[in-house]
Amino acid sequence: MNHLDVARTLKIILLNFSTMLQVSGRKLTTADHFTQQLIDAGQLIYQHDGSDDTSDHLTFSLGLTILEVSLTNLERPPQIFTFNISVLPVDDQPFRLVTMSPQIQLVQGSAQIITRASLLTLDEDTSPGQIVYKVNMRATNGHLLHADLHRTDDVSQFTQFDVDQMKIAFVSDGTLGNSSFRFQVSDGAHKPLDKVDK
Repeated sequence: MNHLDVARTLKIILLNFSTMLQVSGRKLTTADHFTQQLIDAGQLIYQHDGSDDTSDHLTFSLGLTILEVSLTNLERPPQIFTFNISVLPVDDQPFRLVTMSPQIQLVQGSAQIITRASLLTLDEDTSPGQIVYKVNMRATNGHLLHADLHRTDDVSQFTQFDVDQMKIAFVSDGTLGNSSFRFQVSDGAHKPLDKVDK
């Protein structure tokens, strides 16, 4: 038996996997096996379970059929391998504004950092850097300050990551009275939400 013949008779045995695999439309289970020829023919299909996991894997062993083992005098036990799978997430979960009435308190003429305690939006499948707050109405009696921008620059938008890193502050202009600004928060995939921060 030549090397090519041995390669064609390799048997792939599934040991562990967390999602659905199919060969020629048949769902595979643990201990099922298939050949390299089926893979080469594009008949092995991986079906993700739709969860928010960004990785998966399957464990399998490689071996020869009993007939080929006797013909080639190969008596080594099958080798075990792990096939890692990277999953590109789909933004199918809506974001949630946790602080439904965002507000801060500060002394007239001072500055106050806006923290997660006063402004927090969570999204299971969107990173804080992709949750964007767009300022629709500039602050009254003061202005917003971004630590990475010049003090006189208008802050037209910032992210939840900026808030988490304590880079956003409100600076009072010394005028007596309450201040507010209107913002819109979005994860880039679902309908934005308008709110007023006081």
